[in-house]
Amino acid sequence: MRIPSIVVIVAIILLPGLLPLRAQEYDAEAFEDILETIAQESEVSPLLDAVDYFMQHPLLLRQAKAKELMLIPGFSSRTARAVLTLVKNTPLLTYEDIAQELNLSPEQTELLRLCTSLEAVSIPSGAPTLLYRVRTRQRFNDVRGFEERLFEGSPFELYQRLSVFTPAVEASITAEKDAGEVSVADFISGYVRSDIAGTTVLLGDYSLQSGMGSILWRQFGARKGADVLSPATTTVTSLSPYRSAIEQNFFRGIAVQRSFAIADSSSLLASLWYSSLRRAATVDTVLGITTALDADGYFRTRAEIDRRGALREQAFGGLAEWNSSLL
Repeated sequence: MRIPSIVVIVAIILLPGLLPLRAQEYDAEAFEDILETIAQESEVSPLLDAVDYFMQHPLLLRQAKAKELMLIPGFSSRTARAVLTLVKNTPLLTYEDIAQELNLSPEQTELLRLCTSLEAVSIPSGAPTLLYRVRTRQRFNDVRGFEERLFEGSPFELYQRLSVFTPAVEASITAEKDAGEVSVADFISGYVRSDIAGTTVLLGDYSLQSGMGSILWRQFGARKGADVLSPATTTVTSLSPYRSAIEQNFFRGIAVQRSFAIADSSSLLASLWYSSLRRAATVDTVLGITTALDADGYFRTRAEIDRRGALREQAFGGLAEWNSSLL
């Protein structure tokens, strides 16, 4: 019988000055229930990182787009459009009104409250936010790799992330160790993002989404649930920092994105990127070819460690998306 793992999450937020702290406004008990649900369904990292980001950068619902709201866990295209239509057509509205009108689940309601705002949040100029999160996990079931001493490291798992947010610059560094790996920072990821004269510039690790998944997409499917039409109509094009500890399906380098107004009713969103990153792979040294790519991100045994960084991947490209309010 498999005994569930134990997950411990600690977040420390230090805020100099008078920066509004949304993290102090939520219901701690309700938030813990949401974390437990997410942990059971997604192995914690990807969706927790999305919630954490939007808690620090709440979406203003009266100005948000459906594709932005869909980045919050639990919101399909249909639900996102229904929320925004209700909010933009109803002057005086509370989150309780939204939940009742659209029949949202308690988890959806609390996530909406945590990750969005019905009114603009004023942030004093120059006030920084420092966020540190550490998460540990210990599995209490027998694992052959530890019993037979195949794994080089300990069974202890550790996740750490330090993030700094200012009005001009956002930066973050993530360090993670899986059970059986040697170093407490076996995987390191980070980024710096800034908006310069209307152009978003991102250095470090990032992800791209475009073309309904036929060109570029994230490492997970759109979503599960009864709304079977939303994945087929999802057209999100986005450039975003990579905040997950999952060790594949991201780029490392530089990316820029800018929106150009073409007319009163249309705009062009243009993105350019370059990436250079070492991937874990099995290489046939005789033929000089790569025979397999490792996508699990585990480097516990000597064989797995030897395959780490065996292949250098280089990629560059560009995306253009035309948007019109008339369509």
